[in-house]
Amino acid sequence: MSKNRTVFLVDDDTDDQDFFKSALQTIDNSAFLLSAFNGEHALEMINGGNVDPDIVFLDLNMPRMNGAELLVELRRMESFDPIPIILYSTSSERSAIIECLQLGANDYLVKPNKFETLIVEIRTVMDKYLK
Repeated sequence: MSKNRTVFLVDDDTDDQDFFKSALQTIDNSAFLLSAFNGEHALEMINGGNVDPDIVFLDLNMPRMNGAELLVELRRMESFDPIPIILYSTSSERSAIIECLQLGANDYLVKPNKFETLIVEIRTVMDKYLK
């Protein structure tokens, strides 16, 4: 995996953000993590020119604008066409997973409870999409 990657995480839960950040630092301490706390905040950051990610992780269940709604908006943006977008949620409902993949998500990860599992899942996704 190349170094100095920018990862954009959109998640309303600060504990989950910290958990993700710790796992990412374990995988690649040169990666830069940008975070937004909901879809609206993410769009404000993107429209402000403050976001140029190599990969995006979206929580599904967030207030104001959820991950599926943000996914649709991002896939409408030409600049996000080549960027892998991964849904990252506690929801393991098959219908939610299928819907997100149909809306343009590249992949879907169910948030694990174990730190070691999160490391493996993030590393696997980043190796797959950031060659």
